[in-house]
Amino acid sequence: MQGDRILKELGQRLQKLGRQTDLIARFGGEEFIILLPNTDVNAASLFAAQLHKLVSTIQVNNTPITVSIGITISDGSQNLHHLSQQADEALYLAKNKGRNRTEIYS
Repeated sequence: MQGDRILKELGQRLQKLGRQTDLIARFGGEEFIILLPNTDVNAASLFAAQLHKLVSTIQVNNTPITVSIGITISDGSQNLHHLSQQADEALYLAKNKGRNRTEIYS
């Protein structure tokens, strides 16, 4: 199936893009969660830009795929559940604003 191929290819490319300290995991059907320790909002935004470029190299029927990204930054007081909720809110904002974009939780 195309979907399985895309998810596998994306997972492999994400592993190459991430650092050894990053956690990259599939988080549901077609969602991934990426934890970037010791990363500020500027570095996270740069990572997201690289991710958009990387994802666009994967094609389905000669059409590049796209990705919507939600970013949140931890101040150290939130747990993983809270952070994932914040990132999810930013993700849905990105989708609602037209997809294939990055939004930062505020």
